[in-house]
This record gives sequence, structure tokens and C-alpha cells, in this order.
Amino acid sequence: MARKIDLAVHLPGGEWADIQIVSVPGMMAQHNWAILARARWLRGGGRAAFIKFIVKADAGAGSSTNLHTAAPRLEHLRDRLTAIKGHGSTLPVVPILVVELDAEGLLVAMAEVRPLQSLIESGGARKYAARVLFDLDPTAGHVPWLHFDLCGRNTGVAEDGRVVLIDLESLYLDDAGDYDVTVPAWKPFRSPVHLVRDVQMALAAGVGVPRALAERKTTFEVLLTAAECVLGPLRSRGRALDRVAVEVWLAPFIGVDPLAELLGNTILAFIDHGTLPRFADLAAEVERLLSHQEGTVAPVVVVENAGTVPIGGVAGAPAIAVSVEPQVVGAPLVPSVERQLLAPMGNALRAGRLDWEGIRGYGTALARIVEIDRRDREAWDELVLVLVAYEKDAARALEVLNKAVVEFPDDPEMLRMRTIVANWAMDKRR
Repeated sequence: MARKIDLAVHLPGGEWADIQIVSVPGMMAQHNWAILARARWLRGGGRAAFIKFIVKADAGAGSSTNLHTAAPRLEHLRDRLTAIKGHGSTLPVVPILVVELDAEGLLVAMAEVRPLQSLIESGGARKYAARVLFDLDPTAGHVPWLHFDLCGRNTGVAEDGRVVLIDLESLYLDDAGDYDVTVPAWKPFRSPVHLVRDVQMALAAGVGVPRALAERKTTFEVLLTAAECVLGPLRSRGRALDRVAVEVWLAPFIGVDPLAELLGNTILAFIDHGTLPRFADLAAEVERLLSHQEGTVAPVVVVENAGTVPIGGVAGAPAIAVSVEPQVVGAPLVPSVERQLLAPMGNALRAGRLDWEGIRGYGTALARIVEIDRRDREAWDELVLVLVAYEKDAARALEVLNKAVVEFPDDPEMLRMRTIVANWAMDKRR
């Protein structure tokens, strides 16, 4: 039975207001080891704050509770957080407002920021990919640090746009070349097998995590988090990250999103060879690609002698003229001619200039072409691209690929794509 704690006693009026207990996913709340709340810090001008009160283990606590919340560990954590707070903005962490330890537990108050994971899940994190690399580069600052569980759920976007660490318990500062990791709560499924092996061996040795290994682990997790900003969340498969998992994750973006390909291929290089680029160079390239892809508009395709092809797009965008022979009114277009009409739409798709209605219209036109001419391999490929990379409709893409392999039964690339999409569709059904 968890001990009852009156949080208001630890957040006295005059210093705190509008206290609200909240439920946030995580190990500490799940086991009733901590009370989580939001409040306004009056001493800081009414600043919005997130509160974590870690309840000190009592005499009858079990071994797991003692490991995480016994008095010695809370004292160690208080000292570590006080040191982190003292470094201020030289560390990429959420501003720490208060760290106080008393007989009942440890109070940690920090500025409230927007969790990066919520942006990743909603598809709104793309613009932060470069900031993740810039702001969380563990090699860039003067204070060596290791975050043992760096992911979107443990990072946030501050008011000034910086990406910061918000899980402060997993943040460690350098201790004579090694990191004294008191509770190594981490996610091995977010690391390739060679990194999982090296970290587990270091933990088993009980002498701390060596600086070179800490830097390698943290740097890879930063890269993975930046990639999630673009590719969406990486789901757990219950085992170490491997090439197949990354290829399936990346498949919908191949040939259509250079930024996703850059980040995905950088992850694959680490999985295969353990190599990582300089983050300053990678972040600059990510920023360049982001800038290149912003601000474009969709063209309106005008067919000379045949009116306007309704593909959506942005009103007032420049028109693209396509010359074709006039068709008999009411007669269906010959597939090869219809493909010619669609070519500018394919170019606009790859440039990121089609709106949602334009993408749907393009897909519908492609579906019509493959029904008329089932041997048009390029049209099949283009239709699968639209369904996978843009509409993200795994079930429909698999249905189309099942039809396509009937027409191209000996085509290894078509068979390979069907396997990838089938795995993707299975994951979405789980």
C-alpha cells in the first residue's frame, strides 16, 4: 500500500498556485514511486511548472522500490540534480526551478515544456529534426554528459524553441572519465545489437560506463530521435534494432523524401559499421533539406485544348502547360496519353507541392490506368508509392501489390516490396 503524501505540504501557498495532479506514462508513476503535478511557481512570476515528487521508500518496501527510491539514492539524485541545475544553459536540459529533499521524499520542479513525443506522434515534429541534432549533441558542449534513456518521450521543446532533456533522473555528468549509472533504465530495442552488448557488459562490470561508450550510446539515441521527427515513431519489436526493422520503417519514404533517406541511411551505417558523422555536419545538411522543402506550392496543370485537370494544389500557383492531341468528348483517355497528362503531377508530388486532394486525385488516376493497362509497370510503381508514402494506407497498398505480382510474378523488386508492405500492414494491425 503506497504511503499517502499531501503534496500541498511540499508546495506551500505563496510559492505555488493552481496545483493539479496529473497522470503521465512512465515507470515512476506506474509503480506509485512518484506523484506528478502541474502548478504555477509564484516565486518565478507565475511560471508554469511540472512537478515530480519522488516518495522515499519506507521500511517495508520491496527490493525494486528500494533500488529506485531509498534514502541513499534520493540523496545521490538530489546532489546530481543540484549540480545539473548549477550548470544552467550550458547543458541541454529543461530549466530546473527547485530541488528539495525532506523526510518524505525528493521534490523536483522544472519549467513546463512541450513533450517532443506528442509532436512526433501527431506528425508535427519534422521541423525540429535539425534542432534535436544541434541542441542534444553530447560532443558539442564543455560539460561531458550521458543521458541513459534519450528518446522523444524524455525530451521537450522549450519556449525559445530549444530541444531539451526532461527526464533528469537519467542524466549523468562525467565522473573521472566514467559515468556512475545508478539505475540503468533504458530501451535496448532502440539500439543495435553491438551497442546493446557493449552497454550491458559495462553495466555488468560495475565500474561505470566509459566516456567513449557513453558518447556513442547517447549520440546514436539523438540520431534516432531526430529520425523519428521525420519518419514517425519507431515501435518496439522486443529486440535490438536491426537493418530489417530500419528498412521497413524507411520504406515508405524511399525515392520521395531525401531528408528521411539521409537520416535512415545514417542509422543503417551505424548498425552495419558503427560509424556516425559529425553532428554539426549532419545537422547542417538536415537544416538545408528542411529549408529546401519549405515554402513550395503546388502547380495547377493546364492541358492545352482540353481545359484544366483538377489535381488540387494551391490557387494562384503557376500553371504548367502540357500539349496533347484533343480527345473525343466523353471518350476515355488512352493510357499513354493519360500518363503524359499525369507526368507534371508526379513531378509536383516529388517536390512536395501537391496538397491532400491533389495526392488523392493522382492516386485515383493511377488506379484507373493500371486497370486499363495492367502491364504498365511504371504506373503500378507510382500507385504503390502514393499509397505507401503519402496516403500511408498499408492495407490498400498490399491489395494493389497482390494484384501487381500476378502481372509480374518473376519480378524480384515487386516481390520484395510486397514483403515489406505486408510486414508494415501486419504491424499496423497489432
